[in-house]
Amino acid sequence: MRSLLISAGALGLIMALGCGGLVPNLADLEPEVPPSANWVGDWSWQDGESSARLVIEANGNLQYESQGPNSNSSFAGPAMGWEKELSCCLGLSTWTIDTPPVEGEDGSWTMTLDGRTFVRGPRGPDSEADEIERLLEAREDGDTE
Repeated sequence: MRSLLISAGALGLIMALGCGGLVPNLADLEPEVPPSANWVGDWSWQDGESSARLVIEANGNLQYESQGPNSNSSFAGPAMGWEKELSCCLGLSTWTIDTPPVEGEDGSWTMTLDGRTFVRGPRGPDSEADEIERLLEAREDGDTE
């Protein structure tokens, strides 16, 4: 009974901190936009019975789902980092960026986070990320259409 009261008290404290303004509301956080359109897309990883899916949006928000034989998890929120680490939800989940996105000869893309190689297929010519890439290239070339 005592441990139940302690757990309930701890949960109440966490909720009070989050709701009382001491911890920012995730909905109020502005995500960091990816450094290039190469990051944007639907990434997947699989190893035996375990798999993960990471969707990175052009505005910097991400969604993550993982499934394994003993656990499943999912969350969504603003992404931050993009250099050595990629984090989401105020650092509640952080991945080390071993290899940033690179395009293979077949047009598919890979990136390695925490030793896991995520794969994304090639995009169509009308994708949001490709439009962002065209705008970035135009800005670099001095074209201000």
